[in-house]
Amino acid sequence: MNERYGLDHAHGLIKRALAGVEAGTHMSWAIADTATDDLLGHISLIGRGGELTDTAALGYWAHPEARGSGVTTAAARAVVGEAFTPVSDGGGGLAGITLVVAVGNVGSQRVAEAAGFRRTVRMRQSDLLLDGTFTDELTYDVLATDPR
Repeated sequence: MNERYGLDHAHGLIKRALAGVEAGTHMSWAIADTATDDLLGHISLIGRGGELTDTAALGYWAHPEARGSGVTTAAARAVVGEAFTPVSDGGGGLAGITLVVAVGNVGSQRVAEAAGFRRTVRMRQSDLLLDGTFTDELTYDVLATDPR
C-alpha cells in the first residue's frame, strides 16, 4: 500500500473529517454497500475559508474494488443535490461547489462530469506527486443555478 495512503493516513482523514463536521466546516459521508454496509468510499464538502455557508470544495475517494461501479457518482449526485437544497428545506443552501482533480485521474473526472460539474481551469504543474514530480490539475465547478 502507498505509504501516503496507509492506515495512519486513513485515521487522520477520519479524525479531520469528524472535527470539521463538529466545527461546522465540513459535511462528511461514508459511501457504503447497501446490502452489506461495507465501506466503499468517502465523500465530503469542505467550506470555503472555514465556513460552510455559501460555497464548498467536494472531495471523494473510493476503494479500488468499488471503482467503476457507479457508487461514487451516485454519492456525488446525492451530495450535490443535498448541498443545493435550501436550508429552509433541510439542505445545505450552498451556491456553488468546486472540485480539483489531477489531470491523470480520469475516473474522478468522469465522476465530476456525471455529477454535473463543468471543467473550468487547468492549473499547470500544481500538484506535487509522491515521486517529487509535479502534474497539472483540473478545476471543476457546479452552481446551484446550473441545470443538472
